[in-house]
Amino acid sequence: SGVEGFEQVDRMFALSHLLDGHGASFEYWCRVAKSQGCKPIIFLDNDRERQVRQQRIPEKHPDVPLIILEDHSEFEDVVPIEIYFQALAVELENQDLTKENFDTWVNDAKLPESMAFSKKVDRWLQSLDGNIRYDKPDVMKRAIEIVELEDVNKEPFVKLVHAILSLLRNAH
Repeated sequence: SGVEGFEQVDRMFALSHLLDGHGASFEYWCRVAKSQGCKPIIFLDNDRERQVRQQRIPEKHPDVPLIILEDHSEFEDVVPIEIYFQALAVELENQDLTKENFDTWVNDAKLPESMAFSKKVDRWLQSLDGNIRYDKPDVMKRAIEIVELEDVNKEPFVKLVHAILSLLRNAH
């Protein structure tokens, strides 16, 4: 709160529930939310849009707003890439996990250009050590903790806040 576009976020959170749909069963979670008298909103990164379309969410649930990060964006893109790699290095306790080392690897890896950033990071880590496992939400949480607020891409979150507030206004 206190950031332009987020003035009512405290009120909004008091009246909202947030769930992690775990990237798969959007249609199921819409039905669950509606069965509880809730008004769901689907907020996802670009690589999940195809799943939403395959599950025919717009046809089955035309009243459910879809907020999709644009331009092939992922949630990892809301922070500067350097911050993401700082967070990754801290979480995995490996200071060699830098943007520069990743870029060098990507240039030689011959990955499809359309491959999502997070999938490229997964492949890179596997190439370094097949046993590396990391928790993506923990890395993003760390990135959000260390990033300066003015460096965060707030646009997708402003859209989400407006959609939630719109549903809340229409509910009364």
